Amino acid sequence: MINQIIRYKPIINFIKKNKYKNILEIGSWSQGIGKFFRIPFTGMDLSINDYGEKQKEINKQMNYIEWSALAIPAKNNEYDFALSLDMIEHIDAKDRLTAFREIIRVSSKACIVWFPCGDFAYHNDQILYKYQKKLWHKVHGRLEEHIELWTPSEEEIDTILETIKKEQPNLTITKQGNGNIYLRLLITYIESSSKIGKFFSIYFSHIVNLFSYEYKSQTPYRFIYTITKWTNNEIQNH
Repeated sequence: MINQIIRYKPIINFIKKNKYKNILEIGSWSQGIGKFFRIPFTGMDLSINDYGEKQKEINKQMNYIEWSALAIPAKNNEYDFALSLDMIEHIDAKDRLTAFREIIRVSSKACIVWFPCGDFAYHNDQILYKYQKKLWHKVHGRLEEHIELWTPSEEEIDTILETIKKEQPNLTITKQGNGNIYLRLLITYIESSSKIGKFFSIYFSHIVNLFSYEYKSQTPYRFIYTITKWTNNEIQNH
C-alpha cells in the first residue's frame, strides 16, 4: 500500500497541475490510479487478476481495455496524458522500444513512464526474492518477472530514448529518481511480515497521502521519465 502511494502521488500532482482530463494508464491492473484519485480514466492491461488466481473487481472509475502495450488500440494523440507505472520491466528487452513508442504515440500532451531501473534496483529485487521465498515458500508473480526479464539498465533506457528523440525532435524528456531503495526494502518487509505490519502500512499510507510525496535520493529504486510533446507554435514560444 505504501509503495503504491509513493508511486502514484507525484503523478496525481502532475495531473492536477496540468488539469488533464482524458487519461490512459497502461498496466493498470484492476485498480490503477483510481485507487487513490477520484477521476474517470481508461485503464489497459493484459489481465486484471493482479497476479492472483481470481479475477478482481474493476475500479468503478476505470474504463478497462484488455490489450497489449505493444499495440495500444487507440488513435495517435487520442489521450491528453498517458501513464505507465512499473510496467516496462515486465516486457522483454527487445520489445521495450516498441512499448515506449506506443505510449508516446497515443498521448497528445505528455506521458510519464516509471519503473525500476539499474543494477542497484535488480540487486534489491534479488534480496526481496530470497526473503519472500524463505518467508512464504513462494514468490509474488510480479517479482518473479522482475528477476526473469531483468530490470532494465539506465544505459538501455537512455539508448531507447535517444532513438525516440531522433524520431521525434519535438519531445522534451526529463528523468528523475523516486523511491529510496532502502526505504522500499523496509516498507516491503513490514508489509509482508505480519498482519500488524499490514495494518501499519495501511495506516501510514493514509498519512503519506496527505502530503505531496516526492522522495528524491542518491539511491533511487525507480526512475520517472516525463515526456512532453510540443507543437510547432509551442516550440517557438517555449
